[in-house]
Amino acid sequence: MRVVQLLPSLIEGGVERGVIESNKEYVKRGIESFVISDGGPLAKRIEEDGGVHIKFDLKSKNPLTAPWRVKELKKIFHKIAPDIVHAR
Repeated sequence: MRVVQLLPSLIEGGVERGVIESNKEYVKRGIESFVISDGGPLAKRIEEDGGVHIKFDLKSKNPLTAPWRVKELKKIFHKIAPDIVHAR
């Protein structure tokens, strides 16, 4: 099974800690865990705990770049083929 978690960044906070803990638990249970975010101080924890971090700008709300970002996300999802996507 493959799980993808999406969030804007991995800066210290409640949601971010939840992503770190979920990633750790998924890996422990043999689930492939992917986190897509713009990175931050906690990004290294994803990799240290056995998950995969993919750096991608999800924070931008620029309508001019939205079509490109959607296209790139579709490519990432096609490559990973996740069973579950958790957008936070």
